[in-house]
Amino acid sequence: MILLIKTIKKLFILIFGVVFVFLVNGTVEIGFVNQKIEAFKARGVPADISDGIPENHYFLVEPIHDYEDVSRSVFNVEDRLIGSKTDIVVTNRNPMRDNKNIGWATGLLARAFYLGHATINADDAGTEMFEVIGNGANASGNEVILAPNDWITYEEWLGEDGVSPMIIGLRVKYTTADQRDQTIAYADAQIGKPYNFSFIFNRNNSYYCTDLVSRSFSSAGININYDYFATTGNDLIASRQVYVIFVRETVVVAGIKQYNIYFLSNGE
Repeated sequence: MILLIKTIKKLFILIFGVVFVFLVNGTVEIGFVNQKIEAFKARGVPADISDGIPENHYFLVEPIHDYEDVSRSVFNVEDRLIGSKTDIVVTNRNPMRDNKNIGWATGLLARAFYLGHATINADDAGTEMFEVIGNGANASGNEVILAPNDWITYEEWLGEDGVSPMIIGLRVKYTTADQRDQTIAYADAQIGKPYNFSFIFNRNNSYYCTDLVSRSFSSAGININYDYFATTGNDLIASRQVYVIFVRETVVVAGIKQYNIYFLSNGE
């Protein structure tokens, strides 16, 4: 019994230590994340773009860095598609928003550390994406899948009930076609593998969303995990290998929800 108590204490201390490090690290990272997002938004110029949704307000961001590649699709306004092949989409939406017991806590963590969800685009047109979720109503659906890239269409369908305060599109710097192909080949080979509820353990044959994204790029020799620890949305955004190409933020003006949409412009 004494041995069992000692073991439980050690386990508790270990878990507490990991959680403490995670929270402190995330608090530092969010500063870099917000700075990166705000710097991108500050370059936005109001654009005369009409999509039939009066709540949407568009801003074009002109490229100023040599790594800002606009030769590939950034945002298809007509089809509502973010990005191109291997582009990443991250949100700070609450993954457990429907759970009355813990939804408030996960909501705080999601907003603070971008623990909502992340996906990786599968094709040049950005029509499909790889993802893995862990909160599906049907447990058999908690696995890596290839799905339609419906980030924007879903939010717009929800309207006032939208669940993603921020949606961030990211692109990795200076990737080659071969690196992009390898990244997607890896993600494709993981289809059907289960969600990893233990996060930092059991990483051989299971994934959580940001982990799938990070390890797909790692297979092509690219590290996008900012702190080399358990990959969060913060890590993806803060990574020096990654830059922002798209931002959709929810704002409230005079009690009415509006949506500011910023994206890199190709000058057309």
